[in-house]
Amino acid sequence: MSFVSIIIPVFNQLHYTRQCLESVWSTTAGHDLEVIVFDNGSTDGTLEYLRSAQASQPALVVQHSDKNLGYSPANNQAAEIARGDRLVLLNNDTITTPGWLSALLAPLEHAAVGIVGARLIYPGREIINHAGYVYSSRLNSFYLLYEGVRRDFPAAQKTRQFQAVLGACVALRRADFNAVGGLSDFGLEDVDLCLKLRNRGLMVQYHPAATLYHYGQMTIRNSPTGSIPVHSSREFQEHWPPSRLESDDLRYYQEDGVVPHYTSSGRIVAVSGEPQFQSLLGAISQRTLSPEYLTPGNCRVIVEGCFGNPLVLMELLQILVECRAAEGAALFCMHWHMYMPSLPEPLLYGAKLLEKLGHHEQARDLAARGLGMGYLSDEERNEFRSIGRF
Repeated sequence: MSFVSIIIPVFNQLHYTRQCLESVWSTTAGHDLEVIVFDNGSTDGTLEYLRSAQASQPALVVQHSDKNLGYSPANNQAAEIARGDRLVLLNNDTITTPGWLSALLAPLEHAAVGIVGARLIYPGREIINHAGYVYSSRLNSFYLLYEGVRRDFPAAQKTRQFQAVLGACVALRRADFNAVGGLSDFGLEDVDLCLKLRNRGLMVQYHPAATLYHYGQMTIRNSPTGSIPVHSSREFQEHWPPSRLESDDLRYYQEDGVVPHYTSSGRIVAVSGEPQFQSLLGAISQRTLSPEYLTPGNCRVIVEGCFGNPLVLMELLQILVECRAAEGAALFCMHWHMYMPSLPEPLLYGAKLLEKLGHHEQARDLAARGLGMGYLSDEERNEFRSIGRF
């Protein structure tokens, strides 16, 4: 069994770091490993916690910088002292699950595989965060394939090759990491790393048997402006112009039997190609759907045809409200909730619509159910409380 170095860069966010490390310790029994945490100048007690944790966790290695060097330099410096011939780059806002590490490392037993990415799920919401990166020539950018769909979506269960995988949890050989110069210090550094490995003839593999939870960008979201080095994607685009990239998103949709839907916000999401659904979707998008067509059966067709994805369903709900179809929109929310019971959005938007229609008791009931959900952001919790007058 290979010796593994797990590298976790951190800047404040002690809650997430502690949660991540505790999950790592509980899910890696039997592995020969070290966990290198690079503290990027935290001021919230993170460094003190890490040094204290070393007393009970001899596999924990702590590096510290007095100032925030940024994500890539932190990973690169940690890799310089890593003893493992396998590296795992792990974000501190992840939660590991049983079997994740063995599954993540297994593909590297094949010499042709250069880097492996995990299936990442949004905690509490049970929807996909990462199931592979795809590139769109229409958008001139990479985006996360199937972000927002239910975690059991069949296409997200396929082991497959991509141009890139999300760097929140990846495994690769230390020798390959060093051979391509580690992580570049500019935007989209994880995509750049994958493309550099592909240039060396190595495959980039998504392996859903390795599953973790990932909150996503918690350090950036919770840090004051100016406290984190920020890089644009300009330098990435100079290194990787469109002529060097494959516009591959539509190929994956075709392989998986789904079709792309282009939202008004400029996003591309996968939806069903089933004719009844496409007819309803077109009527809503073009604002020609009569409210009487929002029957329970049609609501179910729409929700399931969007695979429960809030990125598109919230847009459709807004159109229904603008078209004065609030009654149907509230029914729509109920079917969405039945299809995606772990998602707060259906209850929140349904409660808002019922409140607007004057159905205060029903709105209060939905708000109470929403407050009982396991994972809510502070903003969502406060909105439920406001609607229900709790």
